[in-house]
Amino acid sequence: MPNQYKRRSFSQAFYGFGLALMTILVLSAGKPVWMPVALSILLAFVLTPLLHTAISEQKYTNAADSYILVVDDYESTRRLLARTLKREGWNTVEVDGGAQGLIEIERKPPALIIMDLMMPDMDGFEFLQTLRSKSSVIDIPVVVLTSKDLTSQDRLKLNGGVERILEKGRLNRDRFLDEVKRTVYSHMISHSLR
Repeated sequence: MPNQYKRRSFSQAFYGFGLALMTILVLSAGKPVWMPVALSILLAFVLTPLLHTAISEQKYTNAADSYILVVDDYESTRRLLARTLKREGWNTVEVDGGAQGLIEIERKPPALIIMDLMMPDMDGFEFLQTLRSKSSVIDIPVVVLTSKDLTSQDRLKLNGGVERILEKGRLNRDRFLDEVKRTVYSHMISHSLR
């Protein structure tokens, strides 16, 4: 897991403690204090550490065997995305099309797929349809990064098949990394709660 995310998890634990204290103050107004105190202690000292442990021990952390698959037919875009992710401590594998992406996924499933929709050999819609039909990899989170103006029909096709849709022209480095982190970690949390 990249170091800055470890530091953030500790600050999130302190945030949980602050939330617990606020809960005590708000809920204890005119009521017996033991109930909000018990709830606050549960929040601050049980649930927050459990979620932190689930995140740090989950297989989707940035372990040596985990990676993010970047699928885009433009080499310059692939390289830029991979370089940005690697600087933040993520392992990446780059492929130039949907068919190659499916081969790579069969070889070893990634923690996350970042893909373009407009590709010559197999477009992103076909890639997603094929990916979601395979039960062994059906739950890999997918982030679409595209410059295509999406129609309502396009969005309908993507509905439920992707975690996020990001526009290439409106995306900066920090927002991109934040979306990647948010997607991977929310996927980790949902798996740990199953």
